[in-house]
Amino acid sequence: MRFARMLALGALTMLVGVHLVFFAIRAWHVLTFPYPLDYGEGPLLAQVNHLRSGASLPHLYGDPAQPPYLVVNYPPVYLIVTSLVAPLLDWTLPGSATTLLAGRLVTFCATLICALLIWRLAVLSDTSIRRTTPEQSGAALVVALAFLALPIVREWSALMRVDLLGVCLGLWGLLLTRRLSRRAAIPLALSLLVNRRDPRRAGGSACLALVS
Repeated sequence: MRFARMLALGALTMLVGVHLVFFAIRAWHVLTFPYPLDYGEGPLLAQVNHLRSGASLPHLYGDPAQPPYLVVNYPPVYLIVTSLVAPLLDWTLPGSATTLLAGRLVTFCATLICALLIWRLAVLSDTSIRRTTPEQSGAALVVALAFLALPIVREWSALMRVDLLGVCLGLWGLLLTRRLSRRAAIPLALSLLVNRRDPRRAGGSACLALVS
């Protein structure tokens, strides 16, 4: 039985390793391409550039029928983080290309942190075990890396999109909940507001996360 488990884990590791190669190639291609590649990148690029030009958040969420005619679908967490990272890259690329790269790097870093958090959650899955064995840690690592092998994660891992930052904050809230207490679920509840278009649904999900 132990041999069968090791054989299955080895096969899964090889499969995940192959997918990680494609993950790295995809990320490199996206990060080095200076123009939007996804339908969601253009609006976010315009919104962050508007913030960087000196506009306030209330103005950003103003009437879309008035200049600068922006339709903002999401709360400002991703926009603020990207606008803070972009000035650090101003020396690398000119104009909007810097903002686009900053947004993609925010998503890419959030994706990698997701894998790290999944690994930690997998290691902590059995609270009755105080110390994990190398075999358990290795299996948890494969599970975490398998997240990067998911097609949707591979495709969005380096795009200027809010989704994976929301997933990252949600996983961080879950980890805090497991390690600390239910009160630590507050980041999880707040993360549900990051990428929800309907605030009523987000509020209900946040309350459910706190009481469950």
